[in-house]
Amino acid sequence: MDAERWDQLLDAYRAPLPSPVLRARVLAAAPRPPTWSRVAGRRMRAWAPGAGLAAAGLAGVLFGVVLSGSGLETSADTLLAEAGPYDEAVLNVDGGR
Repeated sequence: MDAERWDQLLDAYRAPLPSPVLRARVLAAAPRPPTWSRVAGRRMRAWAPGAGLAAAGLAGVLFGVVLSGSGLETSADTLLAEAGPYDEAVLNVDGGR
C-alpha cells in the first residue's frame, strides 16, 4: 500500500466511543484535586526556604557593614593622640625638631 491509501484509510476510520463502564473506571482511578488545606499547606511551606535565604543574605550584608565600619575610620588626630615616643619619631610628629 502506498502513503495515499494509508491516509484515506486512517481518515475514514472512526474510533468507537468508550463504554459507560470503561468511562466510570477511568474517572474513578483519576487523581482527586487537592483540598484547600493541602494547597495552603504547600504554599506556606514553599516560602520558608526563600525566607531563610533572604535572612542569611541580610545577615551577611549587616555583618559586612558592621565589620567595614569598625576601626577603619580613624582620624589622624586620634592616631597622633595614641602615638608613643617611637611612633612620634617614625611619624615625625613634632615637625622634625
